[in-house]
Amino acid sequence: MTDVTSRYLKDLAHALADVPRESREEILAGVREELTGLDDAEAAARIAALGDPAVIAAGARSEQPLEPRWRTIVTAILVGIGGIVVPVIGWGVGISLMTGSRAWTRRQKWAVAIAPAVVAGISALFAIAVGTIVGAARKLPEDGVAALFTNTLSVPHLLLIQSVFVLWGTALVTGIWLLVKARR
Repeated sequence: MTDVTSRYLKDLAHALADVPRESREEILAGVREELTGLDDAEAAARIAALGDPAVIAAGARSEQPLEPRWRTIVTAILVGIGGIVVPVIGWGVGISLMTGSRAWTRRQKWAVAIAPAVVAGISALFAIAVGTIVGAARKLPEDGVAALFTNTLSVPHLLLIQSVFVLWGTALVTGIWLLVKARR
């Protein structure tokens, strides 16, 4: 197999990444069969006739039956507010529906699935910084600003409240983002 053929097949496989496996394998096998045994010049000519891998992938996607629009909306709503209504379980059901959907690319699905973990990590770092400041303020004499810190909720309570609101906000934003990005 020539370098031209290998590169084209690699580009085609990448473009077909979100096409169902059976269709993807069938298309790749057909193109591989057409290009097998050709030299560089013949392969380049045949590849030019086949066209851009993105166009082939778009054609393959358009041949796949789309899921009902309501399912895409329900999935985005479950990801967005499912975790608020039924903590963890609602969001988990939404993520499960999303992973089986063809309305979003693989990259978009990964982004939505890991967003809460990334945001929770950033939120935890922020909470640690606030906790350090509050701890230092509690060692100051009871006047002005120090009194504000020492007479409010404890750091663990603040962290819990912050985490809940940040995760809810993240879920809501990702749910809205899914609605915007849905392929329709």
